[in-house]
Amino acid sequence: MKLIVKIFQIGIVILLLLGYKNSSWAKAITKLAAADSLIVLHFQTKDSLVYSQDYFDNILRIHPEFVFEETLNPTLSYQLQHDIEFNSEAGKDNYCMLYSYFLMNVNGQQRYAAQRKILFRLFSKVNELFAFIEQGGTYFGHQQKRLLAEVEYAIYLMPKDKSELRKTYDINKQKQLYI
Repeated sequence: MKLIVKIFQIGIVILLLLGYKNSSWAKAITKLAAADSLIVLHFQTKDSLVYSQDYFDNILRIHPEFVFEETLNPTLSYQLQHDIEFNSEAGKDNYCMLYSYFLMNVNGQQRYAAQRKILFRLFSKVNELFAFIEQGGTYFGHQQKRLLAEVEYAIYLMPKDKSELRKTYDINKQKQLYI
């Protein structure tokens, strides 16, 4: 039953994206979609995740780690969960995308937008470099989606106070020992 609902919901999104706004199909679909609202999450990788409100709430109920009372590294967080839905390569991609979505809300979506963009570009270039060295492979495609979680975790670990970014230390004692 969940599969049928999911297929139906994906069909709704496709029809709405294709622009069937004036057809009788779109009117019927809009009425059905209003009863079971959809949540569409968009990401920097130009990927999207689509969930019904009920299913999204169920994910939050099953995965309390997305509330981030204690923030763990995304890889460790994934390894500690035991949901069959995320138990594949594509499932791990989706888990990391959800992880990044929720942690982005904790970090501040607009507040760190510039840092997020720069870090994602940097991490992506490193991923591309390794893909080039290894002559490609599906691992690097999956890694691209997982980088979203790594970027958000890096932002989470960043010092939030600008005074912490530049600290000066007196190294005269070390100089004396060296000389």
